[in-house]
Amino acid sequence: MNYIGRPKHVLRRVNQHLNAKGNGDVYADYKYGNEFTIIILKCSESELNITEKHLIKKFEGFTKDYNKNKGIGKYY
Repeated sequence: MNYIGRPKHVLRRVNQHLNAKGNGDVYADYKYGNEFTIIILKCSESELNITEKHLIKKFEGFTKDYNKNKGIGKYY
């Protein structure tokens, strides 16, 4: 499964997901020991929205996976 996010503070947001303060589905997979990989891509702040939307579309994250929207979430 894929989860695509675009936080300004990446490590803080990853920590939130792994401590039940982010996406509940991500946390559940972590809690129950499901295998996953975290990949961090660097881009400028001005590219966050377009990069997120592109990756969600590429990985079909808004239809099959954790992403419930098409990339219109808020910054953290």
